[in-house]
Amino acid sequence: MSTILNGVIEIYDEYAESWFFVMDTFQIFNQDYDIFALLFDIRNYIEIKPIAPNRGLPNDISQQTKQKFKSKYDSDFTFITYRELTTARDTEIKSKVISIETDDQGGIVEEGFSTREKIDFDSHELFGKVGTQEIWFRDGRYFVNREKTSKEIINSNWEFKLLMRIMNLLNEKHEMERIRWVVSLQLDRSR
Repeated sequence: MSTILNGVIEIYDEYAESWFFVMDTFQIFNQDYDIFALLFDIRNYIEIKPIAPNRGLPNDISQQTKQKFKSKYDSDFTFITYRELTTARDTEIKSKVISIETDDQGGIVEEGFSTREKIDFDSHELFGKVGTQEIWFRDGRYFVNREKTSKEIINSNWEFKLLMRIMNLLNEKHEMERIRWVVSLQLDRSR
């Protein structure tokens, strides 16, 4: 068993002075530990500074959100606002040096593989260079050894892009701070 990220999107209605459930995101996210690390400090093998770690469940969640999470109260919870998600998308927070799957030109592959540690490639695995960046070839894939940025993590994950498109639409009517993603982090604590 591993980590599963479930959640709901809520908006704050200033007239009612309360949060309202908009939709659940329980089927959107698969296991992308780089996103989990960047956003919530979960499975942070790449040692990147998280945006919203360990906040717990907000005390003002909507009734529908309480119902969605009813069976998940043995989980860890946190939340993040749309503004914070946008900041993560536009900021260059960096990880430790790791090996990142790329194309043959050094561009990160969407949904590509990243290691937890830097791979020490053998000299015969050097494919070439783009600028000063060395590109390595192993097991039918290209890699670079370098830091990964928050922008790259977000831009290489189609699920996060989908979440942001939904929030972008909500932002046409609601302010950024009044849109939040509340998540349940079901962890395999044996690791």
